[in-house]
Amino acid sequence: MPLGQWGDYSLLRKRLKRSKWCRADIKRFMENESLDFLMYVGSIKSPRRFENHEECTDVVCRGRMVNIDSYKQKHVREDCNCHFVHMPSAFADAVNEGFIPLASWNGSEIKLSVYNEEHEMPYVAISHVWSDGKGNNDANALYKCQLDLIDEKIRVLYSYPIRSPSLGNPLFGPTKIRGFQDPWRKPVGFWMDTLCTPVREDQKILRKKSIAQMRDIYESADRVLVFDSLIQELRATDSMYEKCVRLVISNWQHRLWTLQEGVLSRQTCFVLQNGAIILDELKDEEGRKQQGESPGFYDRITSGVQIVPVMNLSLFLDVQEESPEKKRASNFTVLIPTINNRATTRQEDETVCIATLLRIDTNPLQAISSPFTSKQLKDLPLIQRQAEEQQVCDERMKYLLCQIQIFEANVIFNTLERIPSDGFRWAPRSFLGQSGSLVTSLPGPQSLAHSQGHILKSGDMVEGFVVDYTGVILKTPKFAQEPNTIYMEHGKKLFRAVLSLPSDANPLGDGKYVVVMGTIPKPKYNGGVPSILGMLRGTTESGIRKIEHICLATTKVWDPTSAHRISKDENVGLDSKWCIS
Repeated sequence: MPLGQWGDYSLLRKRLKRSKWCRADIKRFMENESLDFLMYVGSIKSPRRFENHEECTDVVCRGRMVNIDSYKQKHVREDCNCHFVHMPSAFADAVNEGFIPLASWNGSEIKLSVYNEEHEMPYVAISHVWSDGKGNNDANALYKCQLDLIDEKIRVLYSYPIRSPSLGNPLFGPTKIRGFQDPWRKPVGFWMDTLCTPVREDQKILRKKSIAQMRDIYESADRVLVFDSLIQELRATDSMYEKCVRLVISNWQHRLWTLQEGVLSRQTCFVLQNGAIILDELKDEEGRKQQGESPGFYDRITSGVQIVPVMNLSLFLDVQEESPEKKRASNFTVLIPTINNRATTRQEDETVCIATLLRIDTNPLQAISSPFTSKQLKDLPLIQRQAEEQQVCDERMKYLLCQIQIFEANVIFNTLERIPSDGFRWAPRSFLGQSGSLVTSLPGPQSLAHSQGHILKSGDMVEGFVVDYTGVILKTPKFAQEPNTIYMEHGKKLFRAVLSLPSDANPLGDGKYVVVMGTIPKPKYNGGVPSILGMLRGTTESGIRKIEHICLATTKVWDPTSAHRISKDENVGLDSKWCIS
């Protein structure tokens, strides 16, 4: 059982701090991992202790973030001064024609080839995190030493017979079925974003084409080879405990792009000091350990390895009988907890990555972009630049949500920052790096907690999100002696709603207000019932009452013997169907 369900354990928290673990890691460990796991990681020094974590929060690790403006590619060794080697320029023609360009390294130059699906040409797709220094913002080029390293690791990986990959992820993974393949096959080349995704300002259209290919690139690859600096410090002979801990805290495990690269892979392999380890083999080793001595203790310590996306997401079964709309909505619900602790350098990439995993066409999303060039954006005043970038992110998120359409109804009670636009005030701006909850637990029957709502459109305009919940319509909110507190009557019961009004919110004035509750409060619901306060804004074409979302609230039963009473005429009525805008 996760430790967060037992209590705070402040002494253990202090122990983790003394071991130099990042605040974000400590919070995640305390909430999700077992006591055995925490005792183990608390007994070792964090492998990330040499990074600067002074600006980290409980949600985001700043020590692993990349500053795009000052980013520079690294050499394999600090004392190396080798030169850049550029990808042949003809690779851009392959991207433009919808093909997958491949690179191969002969020690002096990069050779270009193009993937041919009919010939089943095996190639390796490289997965890496830019903070490790293998990216390039200015050109499709790598240092010679980096190319030597990649070529060496690929050769070692294919130096022994290849085991057949296990069943891929049923929800998000590869859809193409392959027949028998030669276990001694050799790759014809490799694909890597640094070399094969156009980066120049005049190649924006080509870059978008390449990003739209991502699912096909990683699905078609024979293997995905992961380079992560923390995992690369491991040796094949290291303990399973150490391997699991490194996987859990690795940068690769916390970046958004690498999630899809791992999930879409047929066979994921991690580079080690002296070779590589295949994820399927890691699972096999886990199984053998569980059958050996002290399997219970082992299982509790290594529970963190289940967070590895390929393992985690593959636990969910593919429900074939669902309609395409409900299937996409179900997949989205499964996906969100996995991406919650991830981050991306460019916030606008969030929706593109999610769309790729949900098999949604990314071209319309990428068409939503800033009218400014990268240089023009960089030269804007910081506040204007941030506003411009946020607008693009908001518009992309609105488009993505409309493609998914169906969500769990209790998403309206989410505690995340919301999109400040008509029709979407119920919706989060982002799902990444969030400390708040997207889906709020409701007291009472589970059927209420898992009911669904849907986005309602009138032509091209989004009216809002339609849900079925109990609501009390008020003539005028009554604050009485307490600020941000509303008293109301439903039937013969009195309720007290405490509002979470933003600090910059205007005082509530005249108009009809509504408190929509997740369920009818009862005295036994000590924590209260998640609710929202909204203002009535007419009805939809189909007659559903529209509400402009104002703020979250918590509603409890109020003791009728209290000295404070409310007037009967404050309650206008109730309804069960609402369109939250």
